[in-house]
Amino acid sequence: MTSPVNPSDPNSIPKFVDELRKPPVAIPKICSDYPKNSYYELKMKEAEHRFHKDFPKSTIWGYDGICPGPTIEAPKDKTTYVKYLNNLPTKHFFPVDYTLHSAVDSPEVRTVVHLHGANVDWESDGHGSRSYC
Repeated sequence: MTSPVNPSDPNSIPKFVDELRKPPVAIPKICSDYPKNSYYELKMKEAEHRFHKDFPKSTIWGYDGICPGPTIEAPKDKTTYVKYLNNLPTKHFFPVDYTLHSAVDSPEVRTVVHLHGANVDWESDGHGSRSYC
């Protein structure tokens, strides 16, 4: 008989039992302000995700409601534009420490986007940007 899985005890969690799937590929949007196939919109939204077959579903905030977010397949040395649409709840599901710097006069739910696998100028990596579509 197998012992029950306890998420707080790594020794009880079976390893390598879930298939590692590539996230779905994002589809570019049509936007006359950007070159064809270079503009994407990703929605930040709440969803549920199961991190292991023996764990219950967990509430996540993911891009297009998935974790990890979708894959953006882009050609090398071509600029890609991504607009993130914040559709997250206004109330955080964790307690917020309002004694922290900038938490007092800010919305309870704030986001900072950071990309991996891309050559991104510092001005666009983790800061807000404008979009016209």
